Amino acid sequence: MNSLSKKIKNKNIRVHSIEAKSYDKLHREIFNTYEQKKILNELKIIYTYFKKGSVLDVGCGTGNLTIQFIQKGYYVDGLDISKDMINELKQKIKSKKIHLYNQDIDEFLKITNKKYDIISFSSVLHHLPNYQKTLKNCIKKLTSNGILYVIHEPLNNNETILDNIIEKIDYYLYRFNLYLKQIKTQKIDYSYADIHCKNGIDAKKLIDTLNINKNFEILLYEEYNARKFMFFSKLQNLIGTKKNFRFLIRKI
Repeated sequence: MNSLSKKIKNKNIRVHSIEAKSYDKLHREIFNTYEQKKILNELKIIYTYFKKGSVLDVGCGTGNLTIQFIQKGYYVDGLDISKDMINELKQKIKSKKIHLYNQDIDEFLKITNKKYDIISFSSVLHHLPNYQKTLKNCIKKLTSNGILYVIHEPLNNNETILDNIIEKIDYYLYRFNLYLKQIKTQKIDYSYADIHCKNGIDAKKLIDTLNINKNFEILLYEEYNARKFMFFSKLQNLIGTKKNFRFLIRKI
């Protein structure tokens, strides 16, 4: 592991250690109704291909996807580099269908012999030193017809003045909401933890790179906005620039 990769991973451990106990409350853009409805609809698509099966939920965190997969009856290996995030997930769910690993995804892929029907990433790629390499290695661990599920990642689209206005209003209302609920926050340096957020990810190029041999079917690809409040997500979708992406691709 080179020095930059090590720094990125260590910063992620630190950041998520600080955020773990309040993660769900701090990240409304992930846990609001707007985002959760999208996830439910995407799980319906996955269910048409695998009514039961095995899942590797990479960066499982506090359980955004893991819990929903368990509730659908899947067997889940939840993996996260942050021990504190995994501890929060353990407090939410007890099931014989879940196994949790406090491990780095790149190291895990080197040693596991398991194959999975579904490999999922929720708000994870932008934290990884080399997300292309990680995804390519994950694809090798998919079963025949296996599905790669990626959601809530930053696009490399340029912001407009209108985008900035919407995002600032959304942010300050969010801060006021935290104040009213007496949720304390700490000043956190995300510069290395969120290494790919500033420039974003070229999602279409990424999919083309993964599908270079035309071995995949794109089940879903969407560019959208994920703000703290559902209203501002919808508003920016209507009149602003799309800043996030999600996709489902299946091996064929």
